Amino acid sequence: MRWESGIAARGAPVVWHPHHIIYNPLAMAFHAVLKLFGYGGRLFGAMQIMDALVGGAGLIVTYAILRRAAASRPLALAAACASAFSFGYWSYACNAESVILRTVAAMAVFLAAQWAAEREGFRRWGLAALVAGAGVLTHITNVFVLVFLVAAYFLAKPRGYATRLPWLVLLYFTPAAFVYGVVGFGVLHYAGIGDVARWVFGAPGQSQYYMTYRLYNVALDFYALARNFFGLRWAKDVVIGGWTAGYAALAAVVAVSGAALATAFVGAAVRLLRKGAGRRAAWLAAALFLPHAVFFTFRDAGGIHRWTIQAFAVLFFIYAGAAAAAPRRFGRVVLYGLPALLFVANFWGSIYPESKPENNEHLAFVRFVDGLTNPGDVVVTSGFGGMGAGIYLTYFAGVEEANIYCGVRDADAFERLLEGAVEAGRDVYVSDVRPAVASTDFTAAGAQAEYSVTGAAAAELLAGYERELVATYRGPRYAPSRFWRLVPRG
Repeated sequence: MRWESGIAARGAPVVWHPHHIIYNPLAMAFHAVLKLFGYGGRLFGAMQIMDALVGGAGLIVTYAILRRAAASRPLALAAACASAFSFGYWSYACNAESVILRTVAAMAVFLAAQWAAEREGFRRWGLAALVAGAGVLTHITNVFVLVFLVAAYFLAKPRGYATRLPWLVLLYFTPAAFVYGVVGFGVLHYAGIGDVARWVFGAPGQSQYYMTYRLYNVALDFYALARNFFGLRWAKDVVIGGWTAGYAALAAVVAVSGAALATAFVGAAVRLLRKGAGRRAAWLAAALFLPHAVFFTFRDAGGIHRWTIQAFAVLFFIYAGAAAAAPRRFGRVVLYGLPALLFVANFWGSIYPESKPENNEHLAFVRFVDGLTNPGDVVVTSGFGGMGAGIYLTYFAGVEEANIYCGVRDADAFERLLEGAVEAGRDVYVSDVRPAVASTDFTAAGAQAEYSVTGAAAAELLAGYERELVATYRGPRYAPSRFWRLVPRG
C-alpha cells in the first residue's frame, strides 16, 4: 500500500510506517529472500509466511517461559497449544499485519527477563533491556513492556539494582532512539524533533492515538479479551439474524469452555496468592497485563488486536498458577483440555467458516472488485469502509487504495497518485464501499459522513474528474456499494 506522511507531502512510502517501523522492511527483506529460492507470489503472501514463522517461534518461546516458571513439560506444552489455538494468536499468525510480531516481541522480553534473573549482576539485564527496546520497533505501544521489565528487575534484585535502574531505562530506549533518528532525519529528512514527533504520533487533533472513554469501554475490553480466546463468530450471526441450530450448539460449547477457563483463572489466582513462589508469577503477569489493558481501555476499546499481549499474560497466569500449586483433578482436566476446546471452537466456529467467501463479506467484496478492475488500478474510498476498503483490496485484488480521509490531510499526494494512474493508462474508480452489515454499521457515523465519497470533501478533491457509474456491489446482508469510473474533465 502507498502511505505518505501528512506533514509536508514528502512522498515517504509505507516502508517506514512510524507505528511499526521495522515490520515492513522485514517483510520486504523476507520477500526478497523468498524470491531467491523461486517464490513468485506477491508481497502479501510473503508477509503471511513470515507471520506464520514468527507465530511458530512464539509458541517455542511460550513453552520455554512456562518451563522456566517451573511448569512440567506436559503443562508447558499444553500452554503453548492453548496459545496456538486461541483465536487471536491463530488468526494473526496467519495474517499480514504487525500484531503477531509485536506479541512475540513482548513474549521474548518475558523470556529474557527470566534468563537475566538467573544470575547476579547487570550484564544480562542490560541485554534484556535492549531486547525489550527492540520490541518497540515492532509497534510503539510495546513501550508499555518497560513496566514489566522494571517490575521483573526489582523482583530479581540483582546486585546494585537501584543505582543501575537509570542505565536499564537508557538501554531500553536506545534501539528506538537510534532507528527513529536515522529514519526520521536521515531517510525522511525531517527538519527537527517536532516534525519527527508529528510523523510518529500525528499532528494535534489528528493523532491516530486518540484517547476516548465511555462507560461501556470496560465491557468492550472484556469482549476483546474473550475474543482472543474464542472467535465467537456465532455472536455476529446472532446480531445479523443468521442464527442456526449448529451455531446454537457451538455457542453452548463456547459458553462451557469460557466457564472452564474462568474457573481455571480464579483457581490459579487463589493458588498464586497463597504460594510464595507463585506471587512472583502473579506480579509478572500483572505487570505485563495492566499497562496495556489500561491504555487500550481509552484507545481503540474492543479491538481484538490490541489484546493479544494481555491474552498471553492471562495464559501465563493460569498455567504458572498450576505450576505453583498442583491443581485438583478438575483443574488438570481444564488445563490439559483447554487446547482441544479452543481448537474445536475456533476452527469450526470461526476459522473454517470465515475461509469461505460466502461467509466473509471482505472476501466476497474483493472477488467482485477483482472482476471489475485490473491490477494497478486505483480505487478511491471514504477510508471508513472497513478491511474490505483497505488491505484486502490492495493485496487480493491488486489495486491501489486511496481514500478521502487521507486525501484531506495530504491533498498533494492524493492528486499525484490519481494523476500518475491516469498518465499510466490505468483506470481510477471511486466507491462508497460499504461491505458491512447495514443493520449494525454504527461505527464512526459522523466521520463516515464527513469523508463520504459523495460529500463536500470528496467533491473538492475530485473536482477535476467526471464520474461514470459502472457497477454496484450487492450482497445478501450488505449495503450496496457503487463504483464510478473517474474521467478527467476536458
